[in-house]
Amino acid sequence: MQLEICVDTFASAHAAFQGGADRIEVCSALPLGGLTPTIGLLRQVKRAYPQGIAMCMLRPRGGDFVYDANEMATALDDLQALKEAGADGFVFGALDRDGNIDEEACGDVIRLAKPLPVTLHRAIDHSIDWQRALETAIGLGFSRVLSSGQATTAIEGIVTLTRMVAKAIGRIGIVVGSGVSPETLPQLLMKMNTHVDFHGSASASVAPSSVHRPAFAMGSVDTDVRRETSVDIVRRMKALLRDSAS
Repeated sequence: MQLEICVDTFASAHAAFQGGADRIEVCSALPLGGLTPTIGLLRQVKRAYPQGIAMCMLRPRGGDFVYDANEMATALDDLQALKEAGADGFVFGALDRDGNIDEEACGDVIRLAKPLPVTLHRAIDHSIDWQRALETAIGLGFSRVLSSGQATTAIEGIVTLTRMVAKAIGRIGIVVGSGVSPETLPQLLMKMNTHVDFHGSASASVAPSSVHRPAFAMGSVDTDVRRETSVDIVRRMKALLRDSAS
């Protein structure tokens, strides 16, 4: 079992690796569910942690996972640039308008990413049929699937996740994500087995950097509320995984 931490700042990446994370998922805009990261952030992470495994999110915008040709062109251009900047793999998912895996879009990403691995992200949780989506992911050549069991949190989706793991063993990796924390890991570990990895932000609220309080927020996200990965939370999660495996 490995621990993957999603990050959208260098401070969070640093905390994740210092806490013992096995790999990170580099994003931007985690409050939006994670978007494609900047080249600058990936380069900074790889300079500081050249041996650290840094998967990169490919998601050109927030909202649903139905992408048009222009959005896919953006995603593929980003993939090429991030690959050249040192990405160790990618995290991507696209659906068609009916809620099935968009095989053409996903296939294009997997082919361009080679030989690097590609994880199918929680687009599977928005798919109309997770079992069909899982089989499609295996056929396309995804290396892993990140899922909450088609629920808001992994705890709520634990029954579906258990079924998903049973179908995936020996065929594709399953990464359990959404609401994974030191508080929820024990319950998840009771139902899961050593064939799964776990994904979370391991984050805590941090105080605003500025003492000045503007009268309005920039955009729809409250700029006074910010979270970053906590070394302590990562260590606690990693310890729970070690204890469970021993």
